[in-house]
Amino acid sequence: MIKILDNIMLIIDILLIIYFYNYAVDTTDIGQRLISCAAITMEISFIIRHIKLMKSRKVN
Repeated sequence: MIKILDNIMLIIDILLIIYFYNYAVDTTDIGQRLISCAAITMEISFIIRHIKLMKSRKVN
C-alpha cells in the first residue's frame, strides 16, 4: 500500500513540474516565469526528498 502511495506522489510531482514548465514557456511576464521556475525547483527538491525517504524506509 505504501509503495502505491509513493508512486502516486511521484507521479503528481512530475505532473506539476510539467504544468509549471508549460506555464512558464507560455507566458511573457518575467515575474510569472520566475515564480514558475521557483515552483519547478521546489517540486524537484520534493522529489529528491521523497526518494531519499523511500530509500531510508527500504520500500520494496
